[in-house]
Amino acid sequence: MFHFTKGKKDGFTTLADQHYQNLRMERQLKKSVTRYAGSILSLVDDAAVDKGGNNHTFFADLLAEDYKWLKTILTGTPAELQNVLDLFEARVLIGTYPSLITIINGEEVPSDFAKMIKTVFDYKHFSGKSARYSAYHFCQPMGMDVCPYCNRNYTLTVYYRGQGLIRPELDHYVPKSKYPYLALSFYNLIPSCHLCNANLKHASPMNFKDFIHPYEHSLHEIFKFSAVFKNKKEIKSTEIGSTFGTAFFAGETDSFDVKIKFRPGVPFSMIKKAANNARVFKLQKIYNEHKDLIEEMITGAAVYTDTYINTLYNDFQGSLFSSREDVLRLLTHNYSSKDEMSRRPFSKLTKDIFSEFGLKYSSI
Repeated sequence: MFHFTKGKKDGFTTLADQHYQNLRMERQLKKSVTRYAGSILSLVDDAAVDKGGNNHTFFADLLAEDYKWLKTILTGTPAELQNVLDLFEARVLIGTYPSLITIINGEEVPSDFAKMIKTVFDYKHFSGKSARYSAYHFCQPMGMDVCPYCNRNYTLTVYYRGQGLIRPELDHYVPKSKYPYLALSFYNLIPSCHLCNANLKHASPMNFKDFIHPYEHSLHEIFKFSAVFKNKKEIKSTEIGSTFGTAFFAGETDSFDVKIKFRPGVPFSMIKKAANNARVFKLQKIYNEHKDLIEEMITGAAVYTDTYINTLYNDFQGSLFSSREDVLRLLTHNYSSKDEMSRRPFSKLTKDIFSEFGLKYSSI
């Protein structure tokens, strides 16, 4: 839901280049050579040998000009990857490259060409624990501790004694089944939770043109979550007690729905893309299952008045709190600055609801 531009320490441009260099050096070292046997360069070299037919042509293009196009495929931005898709498909149409599918007994199956691509862009090897450079090494410097699609589940990468214990799933933004040559592309690998990757997105036909990419734009700046009361009357947090009593705090009332509202001034093109993301990941429906959290937030907004917040800040300024935002973090149990909201689940929902019911933040 947030715009990610950097990992724990380095920007994505640097991390993408490191990803490429690591893939160049993967697997076992041969004597008297300057790179590892079985690296993606060696795999491309082997596949580029003309063995009849035109299966080799794509790989010959990859190694031309010191693997220029290969590097673009592995490190290119979403716009550059879209150009790769367009060029590849155009070359298939005119017969320069073979088709990725063939028909056997009336069914579509991967062609020999597709199998060659899968061998070179070997995601199965990359995603395992045995690789010298694996998905664990990819995820750790990314620093995406919470799923960028839903902001609900942790996606931590944990190493212990030099071995990967847990890591997020890597969603292929565009499916590797359809575009196997993007199976290892940096901007096509999104650390995400299992629910978003496998249960919600799965094989949904997302693309670089019609959806929000978390490395380029932020859903947070396009829409907000809102608690809309069913009686159509706008209810302030201070009126909750007199309207619903203790039942509201106990989560025994079903008086509102969670709605997605688009922020004013956002271009329609971005609204359309964000709406596509919300549809695929069922954000409005799923967040309606968290009304107990929202009820606590609304009640908290009634309790945490400006006077209370300012008193805490003045009493502990310089010892516990360095800014008013530190007080808000203590009271809401979540981050509120754009640079930190991706560190904890439900940070967007927390900020949106608390803001709606009167808590004053310094930024959007």
